[in-house]
Amino acid sequence: MLTFLNFITESAAKSGYSDEHAFTHVWNHMVKHGLTHDKDAMNSELEKARTDPTHDLHHSKIPSGGFKGSKKSPEAIQDYHRELSDAVHTVHAIAQRPSFKKAISQKYQARVTGKETGKLSDTWKNSGATNRTSKADTVLFNPKNPEEKMSISLKKGDSQLMSAEPNEFHATYSHALAEHAKSDRGFTAQHHRQVMSHVEKIQSNLNAMQRTNDRTELHRLRDEAQQHLDDIHDKHPGLLQHVAHEASTGHGKFGHGETGTATHLITTIAGQAPHIHDTETNKQPIKVGNPRIALPKGKKKDGTNRPGNVKLDYRIKK
Repeated sequence: MLTFLNFITESAAKSGYSDEHAFTHVWNHMVKHGLTHDKDAMNSELEKARTDPTHDLHHSKIPSGGFKGSKKSPEAIQDYHRELSDAVHTVHAIAQRPSFKKAISQKYQARVTGKETGKLSDTWKNSGATNRTSKADTVLFNPKNPEEKMSISLKKGDSQLMSAEPNEFHATYSHALAEHAKSDRGFTAQHHRQVMSHVEKIQSNLNAMQRTNDRTELHRLRDEAQQHLDDIHDKHPGLLQHVAHEASTGHGKFGHGETGTATHLITTIAGQAPHIHDTETNKQPIKVGNPRIALPKGKKKDGTNRPGNVKLDYRIKK
């Protein structure tokens, strides 16, 4: 028999609402009515939406996409309104940014990218990487000219920019090294070969994790790969920013400005203004920890083991 606490915990796990969808609905409503610069007016709209079934943001008028489980459950409705409230902070903060001025004045519309994918670059194809998942979660586009758009990667608090399996890891570092070489004149061809030697050893260890279930061997492979990864970034600290930039934008993965890339990294913080990165230029540092090797988690759909992966943790710059 479930205890009350177990019931609440289990119900919450089965219900909820997506922050991407919440942002999209709040953006579209507030831009349409010219309220983006007035946080009090936006919050007033949310209060109306709680009780007025004719309001555009009333949960009954919102499509089921974005809801986890039944959209009619009290937990889902509560989470929906909580996400809308957080989205107000995000929309208001965006409205103050010069780079979004046109999106506000031209009443750009927002849509969740969903399962949109981009066309992989030669760097990714040559590395054998096949993951085509978009870096953007939401796109703002000019309804009069849909080619005019801004693509946003939305994160909630401290999160991950990257969780790359072997080939994706190889492709990411191949691109990041090429970018690093452009900005660091002291980075020689010999340095490039040395780093790629580490990258290939790491890739080999990640793949080897897929072929064993022995925990001792898995930890040995992880620790050895981590030593190689630490050696790369200890000797070339400037490389980390290029890895973080690629992990957040997908410029190397898809091509600058192509479908799947992100122009902004926006991190929402419950009840607070978000942290906004304009990622087009790579001139604004992205606060990340050193990359870390992670053991395989779970299995593939066909029941076979997964390889290890490399994670890049994103830390909000306080």
